[in-house]
Amino acid sequence: MSLLTWGLLFGIGLNSAVGVELSRRVILPNPTTDTGANSLELCWGFNDTHVEVQLSYPTLGWLTMGLSPNGGMDQSDVLFGYVNDTTNEVVIQDRFLTADMESMKIVLSLDKVQNWQMVSGSKNDTYTVLRAVRKIKACDNMDRSFTNLEQAVIYSYHSKLPDSPTGKIRKHSQRGQTTVNFLRATPIPDPDIANEITKTLEFRIDNRTVSGKETQYSCKLTALPVFDKKYQSIASQPIINKANMKYIHHMLVYVCMDLPAEYAKKDFFACGPTDDSFVMKYCQNMIGGWAMGAKETNYQPADVGSPFTPEMTGMKVVVQIHYNNPDLATFVDDSGMRFLLTDQVRKYDSGTIMAGIFSLDFTLTMPPGLETFHVQGQCSDQCTRTMLPEEGINIFASNVHMHTRGKSGVARHFRGNQEILPPLGQELAYDFNFQSSKPLIPNRKFLPVGPIKLLQIKPTSSPVLLFVLFRGTESLSSAILQQSTTLNQFTAVRERWRKCVSSSSLIIPRAISASVARSSRSSPILKPWA
Repeated sequence: MSLLTWGLLFGIGLNSAVGVELSRRVILPNPTTDTGANSLELCWGFNDTHVEVQLSYPTLGWLTMGLSPNGGMDQSDVLFGYVNDTTNEVVIQDRFLTADMESMKIVLSLDKVQNWQMVSGSKNDTYTVLRAVRKIKACDNMDRSFTNLEQAVIYSYHSKLPDSPTGKIRKHSQRGQTTVNFLRATPIPDPDIANEITKTLEFRIDNRTVSGKETQYSCKLTALPVFDKKYQSIASQPIINKANMKYIHHMLVYVCMDLPAEYAKKDFFACGPTDDSFVMKYCQNMIGGWAMGAKETNYQPADVGSPFTPEMTGMKVVVQIHYNNPDLATFVDDSGMRFLLTDQVRKYDSGTIMAGIFSLDFTLTMPPGLETFHVQGQCSDQCTRTMLPEEGINIFASNVHMHTRGKSGVARHFRGNQEILPPLGQELAYDFNFQSSKPLIPNRKFLPVGPIKLLQIKPTSSPVLLFVLFRGTESLSSAILQQSTTLNQFTAVRERWRKCVSSSSLIIPRAISASVARSSRSSPILKPWA
């Protein structure tokens, strides 16, 4: 019997939305297994007033699905349920989740008004299936409305049941995050790029032994292969050793410029912001990345690709992995990143701008006794006027990145003294453990007449003056902007940008990694930024 029919084994509840057909279906990523084995399934349908969902998870205990403000646990509206082993009672509950990731205090409280209503439920020897219905619009301040937009969805489960409907809930054994548009009339499939792909590149950490430190940055230095012609990367994917999934916070891949011979001989090395890894001084051009909560495949827009040219043959590449290891475990890892390349060159080349704050000295100081503390970093117009072409750039995606002290962040865009809305990126309820690049629809036109400002709000519960040095997960904030444009005089502009970031008093150079793009057919030479 298929998963889709198990939900009918128990009686249909009186609160079912009349006429709702479960016409939508997604397989949720399961971090412990490959797709297809012990998969998690979410089905749903909707009418003018209600959304009905069916959850099929590989557990005999409790399971959840939640609407999240950002992909994290905090402030999530949660559907919680299970099937009682003794009575076969189907328990469906409307709950609200609060999570303080700094103190690791997590509360999954029952809503005063129960708006999720049971439709059906069942389980066999391996799976539990629950079906429930709720109104589309939020019913109270503990609920989140369904919208015709991509919404962050969290999910989790445990193999054991609570002792009672109001009893203690054991911490999840598995959890994950995805995005779903519950109200879209017609699903939009992922781009079909199979016929475009002509080459793949993989950069791995190559069986690195990760020792028992809570926070560790490990790097592997390698070289680009020979390119006989120009290629573009049109998608990227993480390569994650599933046994180490819970320890990998994020991965970044950089291309190095003018790397001295003494550093070019390195293989593995520690490369955190406080490590004496002088290699990273020359490796600041980010060409790809992945963080917890991101999708399995990151596609470039249909007319955009990240360039790999013959002139880049043999250039050094660093893959950097941030391990968050509160268990202090020792393990061997071979994770990394994969790039899918095409020789069918698209109209535009893409690049990245990363602007923000590294707390590497006493420049970031938090006074005691404040509930919130605002921090602002700026990529000034002194730089944007020299680094960008006169016609500007098109920003098509952004990612506001912080560590655990960050609670919200906004990347703001100015032309002169006038702010251009909406923001280039924002996370108003930030969660360190779930981050992803978000598309900007429509794309944002950024002209070289104003700065980028990153405003970050940090809480401080310290009773004394707090000097925030960069210590593992504590304090970093940046806005990573993906953009495409046409650009002439590329080499000259790159050199002006190098001088700008090394002399500007308004930014911290190590916090900036920028690359700009131009028409992919204007010239064969396109090297990364230094």
